[in-house]
Amino acid sequence: MAVYYQGERLIEADPGSFEALNVYARDKTRVYFGGQVMEGIDPSSFVELTAGWAKDRSHALYKGGIVEGADPASLTVDKVDPDYALDSRQVFYKGNLMPGVDPLGFTCIDRRFCKNTTQVLFMNSLVSDVDAATFTVDSCSTEYPKPLNQMLCTAPRPSLPQLVVCQVHDKNRSFSLERKL
Repeated sequence: MAVYYQGERLIEADPGSFEALNVYARDKTRVYFGGQVMEGIDPSSFVELTAGWAKDRSHALYKGGIVEGADPASLTVDKVDPDYALDSRQVFYKGNLMPGVDPLGFTCIDRRFCKNTTQVLFMNSLVSDVDAATFTVDSCSTEYPKPLNQMLCTAPRPSLPQLVVCQVHDKNRSFSLERKL
């Protein structure tokens, strides 16, 4: 009996204890990602979370890489946008630290907006001069920049640049936010 990953035999794998998870796998002595042994990861305390996030007693992981500085004991993944995870001290996006973003009260509203008790993020960037407590998304749309928008006569091609345009407000004002895709 042997263990295979995409047609290649995993020589190190123990077939008797091998367990394929979602994107990770483990046996009694090793953890695997993409068919490769993850050195230093403890299989007995290893937990796969979601969307590429995982942890053992000493490490937080994102898609097979160690997330430096993350506290695995308090690491959680946002339920609305699983690209984000946080621990008791900091917020991470796709495995990278989000400097200056406070984890206190951090939650994602949708896949474009996240906020905490004092800050709002729009597509992974802090929004300045906003009251997070009263921040509301009114609407969002995907558009082609002008004059390109006026020149399109046929169905748009996916290679053309697009803008996400959102109408939002807080207790102080209504405003628009835009980001290129």
